[in-house]
Amino acid sequence: MKFVKTVELGKDYHAVENFCFYAKEEGRLVKNNLMPKETDLDRLGFPDRSIFNFQKVIDSYGGAAPFMLNRGCPYNCSFCSNHALAYTYGSLSNLTRMRSVDSCIAEIKDVDAKYKFDAIHVWDDLFITNRKWLYEFLEKYKKTIKKPFMCTTRSNLCDDELFKQLKEGGCYRVHMSLESGNDFIRNTVMKRNIPRNVVIKSFELAHKYGIEVSASSIIGLPFETEDMIKETINLLGSLKIDSPGVNIFYPYRGTHLRDVCIEYGMSEQRVNYGLRERRESALKLPHINKKRLQYYHDNFEVLVRREEGILPYMKARIKKIAKSVLPQDIQRMLRKAMAKRIAGDRFPSNLQD
Repeated sequence: MKFVKTVELGKDYHAVENFCFYAKEEGRLVKNNLMPKETDLDRLGFPDRSIFNFQKVIDSYGGAAPFMLNRGCPYNCSFCSNHALAYTYGSLSNLTRMRSVDSCIAEIKDVDAKYKFDAIHVWDDLFITNRKWLYEFLEKYKKTIKKPFMCTTRSNLCDDELFKQLKEGGCYRVHMSLESGNDFIRNTVMKRNIPRNVVIKSFELAHKYGIEVSASSIIGLPFETEDMIKETINLLGSLKIDSPGVNIFYPYRGTHLRDVCIEYGMSEQRVNYGLRERRESALKLPHINKKRLQYYHDNFEVLVRREEGILPYMKARIKKIAKSVLPQDIQRMLRKAMAKRIAGDRFPSNLQD
Protein backbone atom coordinates (compact mmCIF):
# COMPACT_ATOMS: atom_id res chain seq x y z
CA MET A 1 0.00 0.00 0.00
CA LYS A 2 2.84 2.38 0.88
CA PHE A 3 4.56 1.52 -2.41
CA VAL A 4 1.42 2.28 -4.45
CA LYS A 5 0.88 5.59 -2.69
CA THR A 6 4.51 6.58 -3.24
CA VAL A 7 4.24 5.85 -6.98
CA GLU A 8 0.90 7.66 -7.14
CA LEU A 9 2.51 10.79 -5.67
CA GLY A 10 5.39 10.58 -8.14
CA LYS A 11 7.99 10.14 -5.41
CA ASP A 12 11.07 7.88 -5.41
CA TYR A 13 9.91 4.40 -4.41
CA HIS A 14 13.30 2.67 -4.21
CA ALA A 15 13.58 2.99 -0.43
CA VAL A 16 10.07 1.71 0.37
CA GLU A 17 10.01 -1.28 2.73
CA ASN A 18 9.03 -4.69 1.34
CA PHE A 19 10.36 -3.65 -2.08
CA CYS A 20 13.14 -5.36 -4.02
CA PHE A 21 14.78 -4.08 -7.19
CA TYR A 22 17.77 -4.75 -9.39
CA ALA A 23 20.39 -2.01 -9.13
CA LYS A 24 21.85 -2.08 -12.64
CA GLU A 25 24.74 0.24 -11.80
CA GLU A 26 25.81 -1.97 -8.91
CA GLY A 27 24.93 -5.23 -10.63
CA ARG A 28 23.04 -6.62 -7.64
CA LEU A 29 19.58 -7.24 -6.22
CA VAL A 30 18.63 -4.80 -3.48
CA LYS A 31 16.22 -6.05 -0.81
CA ASN A 32 14.71 -3.38 1.41
CA ASN A 33 13.68 -4.01 5.01
CA LEU A 34 10.55 -6.04 5.69
CA MET A 35 7.55 -4.36 7.24
CA PRO A 36 5.66 -6.37 9.89
CA LYS A 37 2.75 -8.43 8.64
CA GLU A 38 -0.56 -6.62 8.64
CA THR A 39 -2.59 -7.99 11.54
CA ASP A 40 -5.82 -6.09 10.87
CA LEU A 41 -6.84 -7.30 7.42
CA ASP A 42 -10.18 -5.50 7.61
CA ARG A 43 -8.49 -2.14 7.19
CA LEU A 44 -7.15 -3.10 3.76
CA GLY A 45 -10.59 -2.95 2.19
CA PHE A 46 -11.89 -5.10 -0.67
CA PRO A 47 -9.97 -5.91 -3.88
CA ASP A 48 -10.75 -3.49 -6.71
CA ARG A 49 -12.27 -5.87 -9.24
CA SER A 50 -13.31 -3.02 -11.53
CA ILE A 51 -9.79 -2.68 -12.94
CA PHE A 52 -10.31 -5.85 -15.00
CA ASN A 53 -13.21 -7.86 -16.43
CA PHE A 54 -14.22 -9.81 -13.33
CA GLN A 55 -17.42 -11.06 -14.97
CA LYS A 56 -15.24 -12.82 -17.54
CA VAL A 57 -13.33 -14.46 -14.66
CA ILE A 58 -16.63 -15.66 -13.18
CA ASP A 59 -17.77 -17.01 -16.54
CA SER A 60 -14.47 -18.89 -16.94
CA TYR A 61 -15.21 -20.57 -13.59
CA GLY A 62 -18.55 -21.78 -14.93
CA GLY A 63 -20.53 -19.08 -13.17
CA ALA A 64 -18.73 -19.25 -9.81
CA ALA A 65 -17.13 -16.19 -8.20
CA PRO A 66 -13.66 -16.83 -6.70
CA PHE A 67 -12.72 -15.30 -3.34
CA MET A 68 -9.74 -15.33 -0.97
CA LEU A 69 -11.01 -14.25 2.44
CA ASN A 70 -8.17 -15.07 4.85
CA ARG A 71 -4.39 -15.45 4.51
CA GLY A 72 -1.82 -18.06 5.41
CA CYS A 73 -1.62 -21.70 6.50
CA PRO A 74 -0.07 -23.01 9.74
CA TYR A 75 1.35 -26.18 8.14
CA ASN A 76 4.90 -26.56 6.85
CA CYS A 77 4.59 -28.85 3.83
CA SER A 78 8.04 -29.05 2.23
CA PHE A 79 6.90 -28.09 -1.30
CA CYS A 80 4.73 -25.08 -0.35
CA SER A 81 5.57 -21.41 0.03
CA ASN A 82 3.97 -21.06 3.47
CA HIS A 83 6.99 -22.28 5.45
CA ALA A 84 9.29 -20.13 3.29
CA LEU A 85 7.16 -17.07 4.07
CA ALA A 86 7.19 -17.95 7.77
CA TYR A 87 10.98 -18.21 7.90
CA THR A 88 11.31 -14.91 6.04
CA TYR A 89 9.52 -13.27 8.96
CA GLY A 90 11.39 -15.30 11.58
CA SER A 91 8.39 -17.50 12.45
CA LEU A 92 7.99 -21.24 12.71
CA SER A 93 4.74 -21.23 10.72
CA ASN A 94 2.68 -18.89 8.59
CA LEU A 95 -0.32 -18.77 10.91
CA THR A 96 -3.65 -17.94 9.30
CA ARG A 97 -4.62 -14.29 9.61
CA MET A 98 -8.39 -13.94 9.75
CA ARG A 99 -10.56 -11.08 8.63
CA SER A 100 -13.72 -10.44 10.59
CA VAL A 101 -16.72 -12.47 9.46
CA ASP A 102 -18.67 -9.27 8.83
CA SER A 103 -15.96 -7.99 6.50
CA CYS A 104 -16.03 -11.24 4.48
CA ILE A 105 -19.82 -11.23 4.21
CA ALA A 106 -19.77 -7.56 3.18
CA GLU A 107 -17.27 -8.30 0.39
CA ILE A 108 -19.40 -11.13 -0.98
CA LYS A 109 -22.47 -8.87 -0.88
CA ASP A 110 -20.54 -6.16 -2.69
CA VAL A 111 -19.58 -8.55 -5.49
CA ASP A 112 -23.13 -9.95 -5.61
CA ALA A 113 -24.49 -6.45 -6.24
CA LYS A 114 -22.15 -5.87 -9.18
CA TYR A 115 -21.77 -9.23 -10.93
CA LYS A 116 -23.81 -12.30 -11.87
CA PHE A 117 -22.78 -15.65 -10.39
CA ASP A 118 -24.46 -18.84 -9.19
CA ALA A 119 -21.91 -20.15 -6.70
CA ILE A 120 -18.85 -19.10 -4.69
CA HIS A 121 -15.39 -20.67 -4.58
CA VAL A 122 -13.34 -19.78 -1.49
CA TRP A 123 -9.67 -20.37 -2.31
CA ASP A 124 -8.05 -19.60 1.06
CA ASP A 125 -4.95 -21.75 1.65
CA LEU A 126 -6.96 -23.44 4.40
CA PHE A 127 -10.48 -22.16 5.04
CA ILE A 128 -11.38 -24.32 8.06
CA THR A 129 -8.46 -23.48 10.38
CA ASN A 130 -10.45 -21.63 13.04
CA ARG A 131 -13.68 -23.43 13.96
CA LYS A 132 -15.13 -20.56 16.01
CA TRP A 133 -14.64 -18.16 13.11
CA LEU A 134 -15.90 -20.73 10.59
CA TYR A 135 -19.14 -21.50 12.42
CA GLU A 136 -19.90 -17.80 12.83
CA PHE A 137 -19.25 -17.31 9.11
CA LEU A 138 -21.52 -20.22 8.14
CA GLU A 139 -24.35 -18.95 10.35
CA LYS A 140 -24.27 -15.47 8.80
CA TYR A 141 -23.59 -16.76 5.29
CA LYS A 142 -26.65 -19.02 5.10
CA LYS A 143 -28.89 -16.19 6.34
CA THR A 144 -27.63 -13.51 3.96
CA ILE A 145 -25.90 -14.90 0.86
CA LYS A 146 -27.84 -18.12 0.11
CA LYS A 147 -25.55 -19.35 -2.69
CA PRO A 148 -23.78 -22.71 -2.73
CA PHE A 149 -20.06 -22.49 -2.04
CA MET A 150 -16.88 -24.51 -2.25
CA CYS A 151 -13.99 -24.20 0.22
CA THR A 152 -10.58 -25.66 1.04
CA THR A 153 -10.10 -28.31 3.76
CA ARG A 154 -7.41 -30.66 5.09
CA SER A 155 -7.98 -34.33 5.96
CA ASN A 156 -6.55 -34.22 9.49
CA LEU A 157 -8.87 -31.34 10.45
CA CYS A 158 -12.05 -33.04 9.24
CA ASP A 159 -14.65 -34.68 11.46
CA ASP A 160 -18.36 -35.39 11.47
CA GLU A 161 -19.32 -32.07 13.06
CA LEU A 162 -17.31 -30.06 10.52
CA PHE A 163 -19.05 -31.59 7.51
CA LYS A 164 -22.44 -31.31 9.20
CA GLN A 165 -21.89 -27.59 9.73
CA LEU A 166 -20.52 -27.07 6.23
CA LYS A 167 -23.48 -28.82 4.63
CA GLU A 168 -26.01 -26.83 6.66
CA GLY A 169 -24.15 -23.62 5.76
CA GLY A 170 -24.46 -24.22 2.01
CA CYS A 171 -21.20 -25.98 1.14
CA TYR A 172 -21.69 -28.23 -1.88
CA ARG A 173 -18.03 -29.13 -2.44
CA VAL A 174 -14.72 -29.17 -0.57
CA HIS A 175 -11.25 -29.13 -2.06
CA MET A 176 -9.10 -31.56 -0.07
CA SER A 177 -5.57 -32.13 -1.35
CA LEU A 178 -4.34 -35.70 -1.37
CA GLU A 179 -0.93 -34.77 -2.90
CA SER A 180 0.27 -38.39 -2.95
CA GLY A 181 -1.19 -41.83 -2.34
CA ASN A 182 2.23 -43.15 -1.33
CA ASP A 183 2.86 -42.80 2.42
CA PHE A 184 6.60 -42.19 2.06
CA ILE A 185 6.18 -39.44 -0.53
CA ARG A 186 3.23 -37.81 1.25
CA ASN A 187 4.62 -37.81 4.78
CA THR A 188 8.42 -38.06 4.56
CA VAL A 189 9.16 -36.16 1.35
CA MET A 190 6.25 -33.71 1.34
CA LYS A 191 5.93 -33.42 5.16
CA ARG A 192 2.15 -33.68 5.04
CA ASN A 193 2.06 -35.93 8.13
CA ILE A 194 -1.42 -37.32 7.43
CA PRO A 195 -1.90 -41.09 7.90
CA ARG A 196 -3.65 -43.04 5.14
CA ASN A 197 -6.61 -44.00 7.35
CA VAL A 198 -7.19 -40.32 8.18
CA VAL A 199 -7.20 -39.44 4.48
CA ILE A 200 -9.73 -42.16 3.68
CA LYS A 201 -11.97 -41.26 6.65
CA SER A 202 -12.14 -37.58 5.65
CA PHE A 203 -13.38 -38.45 2.17
CA GLU A 204 -15.94 -40.89 3.60
CA LEU A 205 -17.29 -38.17 5.89
CA ALA A 206 -17.71 -35.75 2.99
CA HIS A 207 -19.65 -38.39 1.04
CA LYS A 208 -21.79 -39.10 4.13
CA TYR A 209 -23.10 -35.54 4.05
CA GLY A 210 -23.50 -35.41 0.28
CA ILE A 211 -20.62 -32.97 -0.18
CA GLU A 212 -18.64 -33.30 -3.38
CA VAL A 213 -14.87 -33.58 -3.12
CA SER A 214 -12.21 -32.30 -5.49
CA ALA A 215 -8.70 -33.53 -4.73
CA SER A 216 -5.40 -32.30 -6.12
CA SER A 217 -2.21 -34.34 -6.35
CA ILE A 218 1.41 -33.71 -7.23
CA ILE A 219 3.57 -36.11 -9.22
CA GLY A 220 7.19 -35.95 -10.35
CA LEU A 221 8.60 -35.48 -6.84
CA PRO A 222 12.14 -36.34 -5.73
CA PHE A 223 12.51 -40.10 -5.08
CA GLU A 224 9.09 -40.88 -6.60
CA THR A 225 8.85 -43.96 -8.81
CA GLU A 226 6.26 -44.90 -11.41
CA ASP A 227 4.75 -47.41 -8.98
CA MET A 228 4.30 -44.61 -6.42
CA ILE A 229 2.40 -42.53 -8.99
CA LYS A 230 0.18 -45.56 -9.62
CA GLU A 231 -0.50 -45.71 -5.86
CA THR A 232 -1.83 -42.16 -6.02
CA ILE A 233 -4.07 -43.06 -8.95
CA ASN A 234 -5.29 -46.24 -7.21
CA LEU A 235 -6.12 -44.44 -3.96
CA LEU A 236 -7.97 -41.64 -5.74
CA GLY A 237 -9.94 -44.23 -7.70
CA SER A 238 -11.03 -45.90 -4.45
CA LEU A 239 -12.09 -42.59 -2.86
CA LYS A 240 -14.73 -41.85 -5.52
CA ILE A 241 -13.92 -38.16 -5.82
CA ASP A 242 -15.78 -35.74 -8.08
CA SER A 243 -12.79 -33.96 -9.55
CA PRO A 244 -9.20 -35.29 -9.53
CA GLY A 245 -6.56 -32.68 -10.34
CA VAL A 246 -2.81 -33.07 -10.77
CA ASN A 247 0.28 -30.91 -11.05
CA ILE A 248 3.89 -31.78 -11.76
CA PHE A 249 6.16 -30.77 -8.89
CA TYR A 250 8.05 -27.49 -9.32
CA PRO A 251 10.99 -26.67 -6.98
CA TYR A 252 10.11 -23.17 -5.81
CA ARG A 253 12.90 -21.06 -4.35
CA GLY A 254 12.99 -20.88 -0.56
CA THR A 255 11.25 -24.23 -0.04
CA HIS A 256 12.80 -27.23 1.73
CA LEU A 257 12.10 -29.53 -1.18
CA ARG A 258 14.05 -27.31 -3.57
CA ASP A 259 17.05 -27.66 -1.24
CA VAL A 260 16.62 -31.44 -1.38
CA CYS A 261 16.58 -31.34 -5.18
CA ILE A 262 19.83 -29.36 -5.23
CA GLU A 263 21.46 -31.60 -2.61
CA TYR A 264 20.75 -34.75 -4.64
CA GLY A 265 21.63 -33.23 -8.01
CA MET A 266 18.09 -33.31 -9.39
CA SER A 267 17.74 -29.59 -10.07
CA GLU A 268 18.61 -28.27 -13.52
CA GLN A 269 21.51 -25.81 -13.46
CA ARG A 270 19.87 -23.27 -15.78
CA VAL A 271 16.32 -21.92 -15.52
CA ASN A 272 14.16 -23.02 -18.44
CA TYR A 273 11.97 -19.99 -19.09
CA GLY A 274 10.00 -21.88 -21.73
CA LEU A 275 8.89 -24.50 -19.22
CA ARG A 276 5.17 -24.80 -18.51
CA GLU A 277 5.29 -24.46 -14.74
CA ARG A 278 3.55 -27.35 -12.94
CA ARG A 279 2.72 -28.87 -16.33
CA GLU A 280 6.25 -30.09 -17.12
CA SER A 281 9.09 -31.25 -14.91
CA ALA A 282 12.01 -28.95 -14.13
CA LEU A 283 14.02 -31.82 -12.56
CA LYS A 284 16.40 -34.55 -13.62
CA LEU A 285 14.50 -37.44 -12.08
CA PRO A 286 16.44 -40.71 -11.62
CA HIS A 287 13.43 -42.98 -11.19
CA ILE A 288 11.12 -41.97 -14.06
CA ASN A 289 11.79 -40.31 -17.40
CA LYS A 290 10.06 -37.08 -18.38
CA LYS A 291 8.10 -38.62 -21.24
CA ARG A 292 6.52 -41.20 -18.94
CA LEU A 293 5.81 -38.58 -16.28
CA GLN A 294 4.12 -36.40 -18.88
CA TYR A 295 1.89 -39.32 -19.85
CA TYR A 296 0.60 -39.63 -16.27
CA HIS A 297 0.00 -35.90 -16.05
CA ASP A 298 -1.84 -35.59 -19.36
CA ASN A 299 -4.04 -38.66 -18.75
CA PHE A 300 -4.46 -38.40 -15.00
CA GLU A 301 -8.25 -38.16 -14.71
CA VAL A 302 -8.80 -40.92 -17.28
CA LEU A 303 -6.46 -43.21 -15.32
CA VAL A 304 -8.23 -42.42 -12.03
CA ARG A 305 -11.64 -43.11 -13.56
CA ARG A 306 -10.37 -46.41 -14.96
CA GLU A 307 -9.84 -47.52 -11.36
CA GLU A 308 -13.51 -46.76 -10.66
CA GLY A 309 -14.93 -48.89 -13.46
CA ILE A 310 -15.76 -48.96 -17.16
CA LEU A 311 -18.53 -46.31 -17.09
CA PRO A 312 -16.55 -43.58 -15.26
CA TYR A 313 -13.58 -44.45 -17.51
CA MET A 314 -15.60 -43.99 -20.73
CA LYS A 315 -17.08 -40.71 -19.46
CA ALA A 316 -13.59 -39.40 -18.69
CA ARG A 317 -12.36 -40.42 -22.15
CA ILE A 318 -15.25 -38.58 -23.80
CA LYS A 319 -14.64 -35.52 -21.59
CA LYS A 320 -10.94 -35.48 -22.55
CA ILE A 321 -11.78 -35.70 -26.25
CA ALA A 322 -14.46 -33.00 -25.95
CA LYS A 323 -12.01 -30.68 -24.18
CA SER A 324 -9.59 -30.96 -27.07
CA VAL A 325 -12.28 -30.49 -29.74
CA LEU A 326 -15.00 -28.16 -28.39
CA PRO A 327 -14.45 -24.38 -28.63
CA GLN A 328 -13.67 -22.58 -25.37
CA ASP A 329 -16.99 -20.68 -25.37
CA ILE A 330 -18.97 -23.95 -25.60
CA GLN A 331 -16.93 -25.39 -22.72
CA ARG A 332 -17.70 -22.29 -20.63
CA MET A 333 -21.43 -22.66 -21.38
CA LEU A 334 -21.34 -26.27 -20.20
CA ARG A 335 -19.54 -25.32 -16.98
CA LYS A 336 -22.07 -22.55 -16.34
CA ALA A 337 -24.98 -24.96 -16.88
CA MET A 338 -23.39 -27.31 -14.34
CA ALA A 339 -23.03 -24.48 -11.83
CA LYS A 340 -26.72 -23.62 -12.21
CA ARG A 341 -27.63 -27.25 -11.60
CA ILE A 342 -25.56 -27.15 -8.44
CA ALA A 343 -27.26 -23.96 -7.32
CA GLY A 344 -30.68 -25.52 -7.84
CA ASP A 345 -30.15 -29.12 -6.78
CA ARG A 346 -27.28 -29.21 -4.29
CA PHE A 347 -28.00 -26.22 -2.06
CA PRO A 348 -29.90 -27.23 1.11
CA SER A 349 -33.63 -26.74 0.42
CA ASN A 350 -34.23 -24.97 3.72
CA LEU A 351 -31.89 -22.16 2.59
CA GLN A 352 -33.61 -21.51 -0.73
CA ASP A 353 -36.72 -19.98 0.88
